This record gives sequence, C-alpha cells and structure tokens, in this order.
Amino acid sequence: MQHLKTAALLSGPALLILLPAMVFGGWPAWAISALLVALLLLALWRSDTFLLRSLRAEPLREADAPGLFAIIRTLVHRQHLGMPTVHLLQSDVPNALLAAGTSGGAWHLVLTAGMLRGLNSSHLAAVVAHHASLMESGAGIPLTLLATYLSALNRVPGASFLSAILLRLIAPPGLKFQADASSAHLMGDSRPLLDALKIITAHRPGLISAASSHLWFCDPARDAELCQQRMARLTALALRRVLAVSI
Repeated sequence: MQHLKTAALLSGPALLILLPAMVFGGWPAWAISALLVALLLLALWRSDTFLLRSLRAEPLREADAPGLFAIIRTLVHRQHLGMPTVHLLQSDVPNALLAAGTSGGAWHLVLTAGMLRGLNSSHLAAVVAHHASLMESGAGIPLTLLATYLSALNRVPGASFLSAILLRLIAPPGLKFQADASSAHLMGDSRPLLDALKIITAHRPGLISAASSHLWFCDPARDAELCQQRMARLTALALRRVLAVSI
C-alpha cells in the first residue's frame, strides 16, 4: 500500500501536467509540460533535503552524542534498517521528526534540543522506535512527499479541502497507532512511549508548520485529540501487560 501511495504521489501530478500536451499536441505544449514535470519531479525527489533546510536543523555528530547514536544503532539493526542521519533543531520544545529520502533507504531523524534534555534514554529509544517503525512499514517516503505537496497547497487560496483529503489518504491516524504498537513491542513495554507523549504534550506547543505536522512525533497544537487517543491506547497496552504478568 505504501509503495502505491509513493507511485501515486510521484506520477499523478506529472500526468496532470502532461494532459494539455496530450490533448492539444504541438511541440511547444510538450516542451513546456516536460519542463514542468522535470521541475516537479526534482522538487519531489529532493523533498527530504528541502524539508531539512527549511527547519534549519544542524547535523549531529556521533562524537557529540554517543549514547544517543548507540540507542539508534541498536534499534535500526533490530528493524533491519540503515542508520539515519541525525539532526539537531535548536528548540526548547521536546519533539522529533522523521524524513525519508526517495531512494537508497536514506532517512533522517530530527531531534530538538528540548528532546535531548527533557527525555531519558528509555523515552528517546521509544520515540526512535516509533519513527523506525514508520520507515520499516514503507510509510516514510509518502509521508515526506506529502509535506512537499502540503507546503505548496497551503499557498493556494481555497485548497485546504485538498490538503485535508491528502492527509486523510496518506497520513491516516492508523499509521501513528501502528507505529506506537510496534515501538511498544520492540521496547517490551508501552510505558516509555506513553511517558514521552505525556512529556511532549505537557509542553507549550512548538512552531510546527501545517505542512510537516504529520512528520513530527506529536503535534499537540493541531492533533491534541489524536495525542490523547494514542495515550489511551498505550495505557491500555500497559494495563494488559500488567494483567498478563499477574495471571
């Protein structure tokens, strides 16, 4: 399903751009359409790069955070993923963002300074496992491409309905629920992820753009209800685990 979403996001708009040339013909129409398609595909292909630049996140070296890199390396090895590039965003609000490249399995983790200061190693591991689960499921690429679409649509008056449709199709709430469950399974306990959600939602919401909201671990400003639903599900998982151990 995620591969179909990626194919649709890459090819759908290109076909729409080529439609006038198919209908009217003539080399000028084909030349203009081909140029527009090339520019579109370049923008989509470099979605992760453009996103990181817009955030102004700085690459984080392993020497600066060896414990964090050890956590990430352990988790991605268990999920058979490549090591992501890790970036630091200078913000006191704890949160983390996932971005995926369109080829080669490349992906990126952006952690805020508040995330590194305010969460312990178990919390960080649970959040990393959540994002790694999204990558393992194949959702990382379409979610990153979606951010490029939303960034463009948010500049078009009256296009909010289209943005809402794309969000519902590409980034349904079920993706977060599945990634939470996978993280809890990898950690052997849902409480670290639950505690991380509680810490993040307790802080003043950061300045998260509407275009990239779905890529962040949690956006309390726009998705307060979803964050509460996730915490309720994780609480239920923790309770079931306690009951299973006690029986």
